[in-house]
Amino acid sequence: MKETKENHDTLQLQTEKKVEELLKKMTLEEKVGQMSLYSCMKEDPNVDYYKDLIRSGKAGSVFNVFDASFANELQKIALTETRLGIPLLIANDIVHGCRTIMPIPLAESCSWDPGLIEKASAAAAREAAAIGTNWTFAP
Repeated sequence: MKETKENHDTLQLQTEKKVEELLKKMTLEEKVGQMSLYSCMKEDPNVDYYKDLIRSGKAGSVFNVFDASFANELQKIALTETRLGIPLLIANDIVHGCRTIMPIPLAESCSWDPGLIEKASAAAAREAAAIGTNWTFAP
């Protein structure tokens, strides 16, 4: 147990150091960009505009990306075509599941079956992760 905690603490310190180094390198515009969330669907006629926002460091997260290959494309831009290579947060509203539609949490609570609710949530999490989602919105 102690060894695991020590490893965790070391990793935590390394992460904090890397974050501090990145923050020192970032311009104000890049810092604001990291707090900017854009709805960026593959079918959007302005998709190239959003890709350019990512390239210029003006977008730190995107929303409504429900396609794994498109999520990978956007992540590749963020990692290889930006000054600092900061990965994107890819956000989606998973309130009623992802690919498999589930009842909303209020309706699930009416089942009085916490085990079933946990299974449904785990399924939604697996599906969301499979399409590149690393930030979800759900109560």
